[in-house]
Amino acid sequence: SPIARIRGLAEVTLTKSQSADEFQQMAASTIEESDRLLEMINTMLTISRTEAGVHPDRCAQVDLAAIIDSACDLFGPLAEDKSIELRKQIHDAAHVYGDQRMLQRMAANLIDNAIKYTDAGGLVTIELRRDGAECILLTVTDNGMGIAPEDQVKIFHRFYRGDQSRSQSGSGLGLSLVQAVARAHGGDVRVESSPQKGTRFTVTMPAIAIDPKT
Repeated sequence: SPIARIRGLAEVTLTKSQSADEFQQMAASTIEESDRLLEMINTMLTISRTEAGVHPDRCAQVDLAAIIDSACDLFGPLAEDKSIELRKQIHDAAHVYGDQRMLQRMAANLIDNAIKYTDAGGLVTIELRRDGAECILLTVTDNGMGIAPEDQVKIFHRFYRGDQSRSQSGSGLGLSLVQAVARAHGGDVRVESSPQKGTRFTVTMPAIAIDPKT
C-alpha cells in the first residue's frame, strides 16, 4: 500500500542515507505515494457516494455514443503505443438518463483495463448497441490474458486484485467503481473470460427516448 511504501522509504533513508540528494529523492517519492493514496481515498469516497445513488441535480440526458467516441480518442495513443488495435463499433443511438461524469469514468475504466491487460499486437473492441427498445448494451472485449474462473466472482470487490493483475499498476478499485456506476443508473455489469483468450465486460443500462428539446 502507499502508506507502507512511504514508511519504508523514510526508514531506509533515515538509517542508511547520508547525502542531501538521497533525502530529496525520498521527499519526491513520498509526494508521489501520497498522491496515489489521495487518489485511492477519493475513489473510495466516489464509490460510496455512487452506491447511495446518483444525485438528481447532476442527472440529464446523456449520449453514450459521444462518451465512447471521446474515450476512444483519449485512449487511442495509449493503445497505439502498445501496438493494440482499438476498434469502435457503435450500432445505434444510445441515450441514458444519468450523471455524465460518472458514465465517462465507467467507460474510461473499462477501456483502460482492457488495454492494460492486453499484450502488444492485441485487439480491444468497444461496442455499443440497443437490445430492444428499453435496454442499452456496452461491451468492452479484449484478447488479453483473461481472468481465472476463481477470480471472476471477486473482481468487483474493492481492492481485490488477482495474481495476474498484481504485476500491473492499480489499486483494485476500478471495477468496483464500474459496478457502482452501472447499478446507480439502473443497470449492472457482468464479465465473461477465459484465461489466455480474453475478457468481455458487458454493461447493461435502461435506455431513454430522446427529447429533441434538450
